[in-house]
Amino acid sequence: MSDWDGKIRLLRSEPSLAQIDSIIADYLSSEKPPALLFVTTLLNYTIPQTLESLPAPTQNEIVKVFQSLVGLSNLVHSISLLRDPQDPEQKKMLELHMKLLSMVFNLELIPTLLQKNKTTFLEAKEIDKLVFKGILFGIINEIYVKSGISVQNKAFESTQAYTSFLNVSLLKLFKSGIDHNYTIMFTSSLFKLDDSSVFGYFDLLFTPENWSYFVESYNVMKKFQKREIVVKLYTLYINKRVFLKPQTNEILVSFGNILFFTSECFDDNMVERILLCMNRNLNVLISLILSKLPNERFNGLIMKVLEKWADDLTIKSESIVLQENRTHFIMYLLYQKKGTPFLEGLLSDKVFLDAISNRLHSYSSNVKSLGVVLADKVCEFNGKDPIFSIDEASVYLNLAKSDDFIDLKVPPLEDPWNVINQPEIELPVEELSSLKVSSIQPGAKESDDDSDDDSDSDDPTITSRGNVRDPLYIKDLLEYLTIDEKNPLAYDMRKKALTVGPTLLRQKFAFGNEIQFYSEDLMTNIVGLSNTFDDKTFESSRLQCMIAVLVTNPQVTIHTFRLLLTGDYSLQQRLSILSATTLAARELRGFKDEDVVSSFRETSFPSKQLPSGLHEKYVAIDNNSGFLRAIEASIQDELMDEASDESKNKIAGGKILRISESYKRKKNSDKHVDKPKINNFYRIIGQKFYFPLVGVWYEAGEIDIGHYSTIFVGHYIRTLALLLHCAYPSAVNLRDMVKEYFQLVVPVLRKVKVEELQIVESAVTGFLVIFDIMDEQYLITTHHHDIQQVQMWLGANWEHLIDNKVKSLCAGLFLRISTVSEAYERSLMDLTNGLY
Repeated sequence: MSDWDGKIRLLRSEPSLAQIDSIIADYLSSEKPPALLFVTTLLNYTIPQTLESLPAPTQNEIVKVFQSLVGLSNLVHSISLLRDPQDPEQKKMLELHMKLLSMVFNLELIPTLLQKNKTTFLEAKEIDKLVFKGILFGIINEIYVKSGISVQNKAFESTQAYTSFLNVSLLKLFKSGIDHNYTIMFTSSLFKLDDSSVFGYFDLLFTPENWSYFVESYNVMKKFQKREIVVKLYTLYINKRVFLKPQTNEILVSFGNILFFTSECFDDNMVERILLCMNRNLNVLISLILSKLPNERFNGLIMKVLEKWADDLTIKSESIVLQENRTHFIMYLLYQKKGTPFLEGLLSDKVFLDAISNRLHSYSSNVKSLGVVLADKVCEFNGKDPIFSIDEASVYLNLAKSDDFIDLKVPPLEDPWNVINQPEIELPVEELSSLKVSSIQPGAKESDDDSDDDSDSDDPTITSRGNVRDPLYIKDLLEYLTIDEKNPLAYDMRKKALTVGPTLLRQKFAFGNEIQFYSEDLMTNIVGLSNTFDDKTFESSRLQCMIAVLVTNPQVTIHTFRLLLTGDYSLQQRLSILSATTLAARELRGFKDEDVVSSFRETSFPSKQLPSGLHEKYVAIDNNSGFLRAIEASIQDELMDEASDESKNKIAGGKILRISESYKRKKNSDKHVDKPKINNFYRIIGQKFYFPLVGVWYEAGEIDIGHYSTIFVGHYIRTLALLLHCAYPSAVNLRDMVKEYFQLVVPVLRKVKVEELQIVESAVTGFLVIFDIMDEQYLITTHHHDIQQVQMWLGANWEHLIDNKVKSLCAGLFLRISTVSEAYERSLMDLTNGLY
């Protein structure tokens, strides 16, 4: 070592360029040089004194010295100690060290640090900690923040640039044949730095030329390391980089053939991570990959996913969008079991039956529909007729079409890389999370060619119809409705009465007192009708007749509401009463609801018959409220537009006056609304419709009909809300109506569960209507306590609502209440300041 002692002393005593070159050359060629002493000498003497004056070849030799673990770690340590950039000497030293680091940090650094068969595992761990775990990058960023001095190297411009540099270096390591244990360790640390590292890694390796490096590395990983990297591959790279657009079946199958070896990493926890990505392409791909699992594992995984889907807590608390995605994934998993005893036995399996039952008992119609759609899809996979009518789940008809299901082919028909790397074809632009809604919506009409005259012509269970004339008088109409069901013409007479009834009643409206005389009997018998002949249009036809009775004689409402208290009627019959009440009030107010208008024909001659085919079929009427849902949605959209504008103003930092916006018509303002049909409408809307209905609520006491209480109560409150909407602007007792709404609904809202979405939606819609039609100052002063209760409920429960539409309505109401409350508080402060 005496020879090296002399060389070290020479380096400290201003050696010549030739001496520096000679000493460095000896150091690089020596088998066991005094690395630590030599490096510190260069840092403390040679570099400060001569670095900027040295020629490029000598600088390159110095760079080689510092492209070692001892050299790099000491250089970084030296930089971290230079913490006072205000000291001119330290600042100059820092700039020189940063310049050297910039030169050292090139693509040869990592391969040089890990010379094959020379670097020990402990040394590799130090390199990992310093470079791949980000200690070096963190120190450089800290120095830059404190002093403004940066490394003039593109690798340090951003985290993405740094991880990109390391990924390219990793690829060089793969190609050099280095021990995969080192690359696995570096990859694991690199992935924890930033998501961009994952994208850069797979951008380099997911190619036909480099994929074998990943597979070789994967094969020597421990099980937890495999899971870690597979999660990143699917949830980040494929989900956010590759599958941003819809993919063809050929591409999905090709990906499946390339990645099928990763199936061993999947369990129910991994599946949950995939489902949270909300990517339909990814669902299909994973179902293909999982199909390569052994049958026992695959079947067990399907049952665990089904159990989660059926779990009561999941149904009540999980977002409906995520439940929809979960259902989509289960469909594709089950398709992979098509033709197996497992799928055949699923229809009688307790887990599956309990899953469908739990969903059918949900308060959310969307949750029910998902259960219906999955049950019918399992029947389809087994080659059996569906259990349910698909109309009940029309929103999710196209959640997964039969033509969309695909199988994984191993080996593939052609090289999968060729399929993946084909020129991109423009696919139809379509949001992956959106649903294609059935072409026939609730309340929509089918083609004019499908009249009811044709609908029953081939039904062998119905007696062939005779020559039944149209009823001429109201007593005839009542006779047709009450005909003995054993009569051979019973079906035809009842069908004729329900079809002609809405027109006949309106024709008789202005002629004598025939309607007033028969209206109570008519309403009692119409409500009491049952669908004995299994007529598909029965419910909508009965509803239209009830509307016609209420429109032509509003005095009958009190008798009608008494029927709600009668124990002989079904839930559906009671819901019909509420629906008819709302639609009748709207018609009297002057609203032209398409479904009601299409049920009768305006004519001045009482005995003229309806033309054939006028009465058309309606589909997908959920709980006999399809008409009301469309009306409610229209009002909600109109109310939420204003709330949306307010939120934009609030986000922008205050209310901004936009003259053009203030003159914009609301979304539904172009809907034709005539003046009220009767002159005293604004007197009777409260007297004959609203207050008697409220009175029935209190007379009934607590409404408890078991599981269906939520449906009934929600419909009841919706009816009150829509009646309030009809009463605006001139109802003589509008303030009393609002007061009754608060007194009835606020106690209900305090006790309601967040999963009882029908009640929440109806109540919130009513409150939005009230804030829209009433003076806000009056509301906040008169109903301050009730409004505060509503605001507290919204604040406590908004996060727990699973339906996005209901969450949006609640957010709009919360914002509206907050805005009004703030304005009221400011006015009180202004008033107080004025007094003093």
